[in-house]
Amino acid sequence: MHARLIRAVVALYPAAMRERYGDEIADLLVRSRRPGRDLLDAAGTGLTERAGGVTRPRVRGAARATLSLLAVPLGLEVAMVAAMTMGVILTGMVVPTASARVVFGVTAATVIPVALLAWWWARRLGRAGTIAAPAVTAPTAMATVLVITAIGPAVVLPGDSMAYTLSTVGLATAAWCAALLLVGAVVQRVRVRFGARAAAVTAVIGGLVALELSTIVNVLAARDATVLPREYALVWYPLSVTGLGLDPGGDLIDAVGILPGLLTLYTLFALRFAAVAPDRRRAAEPALAPTA
Repeated sequence: MHARLIRAVVALYPAAMRERYGDEIADLLVRSRRPGRDLLDAAGTGLTERAGGVTRPRVRGAARATLSLLAVPLGLEVAMVAAMTMGVILTGMVVPTASARVVFGVTAATVIPVALLAWWWARRLGRAGTIAAPAVTAPTAMATVLVITAIGPAVVLPGDSMAYTLSTVGLATAAWCAALLLVGAVVQRVRVRFGARAAAVTAVIGGLVALELSTIVNVLAARDATVLPREYALVWYPLSVTGLGLDPGGDLIDAVGILPGLLTLYTLFALRFAAVAPDRRRAAEPALAPTA
């Protein structure tokens, strides 16, 4: 019987039962002469035991953890907008004649404290250990909240197109989320085989690739090649978050807005959160015999 299938069935049991009886259950399934029937019986027993362990305190704890995670993207978005607004105000007070390039560069620098906030928030929430599959849950929750908040104005305000918002912000966010989910899976494998340092390097490279991909998808959907030539696609992301390539017409910034900066904060949070709170289900899984 395939070891992965057995592992999936054993994972249905509560953690305490897996730690105590996981090896025994796996061994019985490996040696079973009626694999189909015994797998179904074991799966049904695991689900029954797990359902019996669901209590009101656990439900309340899970609800609080979920709400905390959903609050992260909103909190970071508010903090980023506030920081950038403060940067514009301070620049106008200190250098009233500052060019648009200088103003955008200053506002980009003001996001650094928000990045530190994202790092601290991910560390604190991750160490609580109340959210399962953090490498999957965090990017999915953040992408969902971001798309919902993006299409809100398109629903309420006249003149805003929901189709355009979904084809730009929505598509770019979906690309970012899919890429980050893939990065999370790769990082887990690298951590197991090569250690934490290699996993950290992989996470950084993967995060940058996800941000590059989302920015390219956003620009391709928002502007044609006559406005933003495609040969510069690989520099769209760094230019959009630093302001170094702010063109006179503002086409790049007008196309992507604050999305690259916001997704940068989300990437920092998601990767740090997954690193601090690895999926504890793996630690409880028993060692399985080779495929029979």
